[in-house]
Amino acid sequence: MNALSSYKQLGPWLMLTACLLLAGCEQKEFAPDQLTLGAPFPDIGVTTLAGKPVSLSSLRGRVVLLNVWATWCPPCRRELPSLEKLEQILKEQPFSVVGLSIDDDVDLVQEYLSDQGVTYANYVDLSGKEANEKLGIVAYPHTFLIGKKGRLVARYAGERVWHMRSMVNELREEINRVD
Repeated sequence: MNALSSYKQLGPWLMLTACLLLAGCEQKEFAPDQLTLGAPFPDIGVTTLAGKPVSLSSLRGRVVLLNVWATWCPPCRRELPSLEKLEQILKEQPFSVVGLSIDDDVDLVQEYLSDQGVTYANYVDLSGKEANEKLGIVAYPHTFLIGKKGRLVARYAGERVWHMRSMVNELREEINRVD
């Protein structure tokens, strides 16, 4: 009977642990979706890894896959090699994979990307506010597909295998779309 009592006490803790593991890298409580498909993607100000401020609106005219991630997020780290492969597959197209780290340490981000062999463009949101508040992100990784005219085409929460044939074909369709 004593063993059964111990298991009953562990139950809530096991359930809590499972929920946290399944939630990904959640940073704050749920916020309502702030973006709708087809709407203009917010112009967010970020910083290059060299420390220069830049606006993501400078990428208009290309299809952009914007991946919001962090070095402390295991699913984010697992996803980076697939994004790198995708960038290489579509490098001759008007398409860009763009990373946006919410880490507050540029040197850490640079070192991590270098160690992982990531060559696609990456920026940082040192405060985390641009990504969280303007994009309504509550868990990482979070990825946005932005069309050539700067409109939100798709939104993906969680880890993906980006270089799979089906995903590459979906992205090629968007690249070839005439707006």
